[in-house]
Amino acid sequence: MPEQYKVAALSKISFPLLVSADQIREVEIEGISIGDSLLDHFTKKEIKEATQKDWFTNKKYTVVVFKKKITTYEELQVAFLTDDKEYKVQSVSGLIEYKDNINECYKKADHFINLASNSLSIFKDSKEKIILENLTSFSLERNF
Repeated sequence: MPEQYKVAALSKISFPLLVSADQIREVEIEGISIGDSLLDHFTKKEIKEATQKDWFTNKKYTVVVFKKKITTYEELQVAFLTDDKEYKVQSVSGLIEYKDNINECYKKADHFINLASNSLSIFKDSKEKIILENLTSFSLERNF
């Protein structure tokens, strides 16, 4: 993965097996959580006009990319079930691109690693939580 895209990988919400529905709603990217309706954040027109990605060959999910009405990220990627008229969020991720400025990328990556590490406190102790704690501590210990 190119170095300027490391932050994007760190920003994606993915805590499988660890969270209840209420816990996952506490995690937000651009104010959007898993289970939210995109209609609470964007109009139908904005959703339909957003860039669509064909990442799922079975067309079960639609992924849209927003570059407007966001503040923390340059790009917001949101997936929802294609047939869902309420556009309930199944996945949300943010992208910040750092072309030719890898040191700023590293600083932002550290910020998100710390955020992820601190967020683990909402989860009950489990084997999976220990794995995630080890992953975030490994990330914090690396040398740039």
